[in-house]
Amino acid sequence: MMTKRLVPVLLLSAACGAIDLPCGVPQQVDVAVSAITLGDDCGSSALTPPQNESDGARFADCAAANCGICRASSVQLDIVSQQHTTAKFTVIEVYLFDADTHALVDTLKPSAPTKWDGSSYLAWDENVPSLTNLKAKYTLTAPKRSGAAGLWAPSKPFKTQVVVEVDGQRRTLSGPDAYFEPEVAT
Repeated sequence: MMTKRLVPVLLLSAACGAIDLPCGVPQQVDVAVSAITLGDDCGSSALTPPQNESDGARFADCAAANCGICRASSVQLDIVSQQHTTAKFTVIEVYLFDADTHALVDTLKPSAPTKWDGSSYLAWDENVPSLTNLKAKYTLTAPKRSGAAGLWAPSKPFKTQVVVEVDGQRRTLSGPDAYFEPEVAT
């Protein structure tokens, strides 16, 4: 009788893959877009706002000297892995739509993936460890400001969609409305 009970257990383990992976546990990674900011093409030499404490002094020195500070476009994501294996993740592109007409206005390309470590954004290899939560940020190309002048007003919202890929599977996520930050004299 003992043999009859062991055989189904062994077959069940073989059918589920690795023994440490429980059957019926969904292999998934949930992604939510937490923010999209629209900015300018900062290039590689422009000073950007600080992302950690060591950049803060450099940023403050430049602000006191009235240097140009560039705010690049970016997308921030919350990623929650319920998988028992590492997942490969990437942002493919971000779409901007006119909030009134729903027409596609521009497609923004991502670069420079980073993840939040609790005090700053650090370079990230786009691997999502198993059973983890992380916050990621990608720099985006600047929107091309062509077309109707009112389309680019600071208070004008854009509807957004973010195309991501998780373990080779593409997903299109609805993002929050995005706006250009108004220029403020300091």
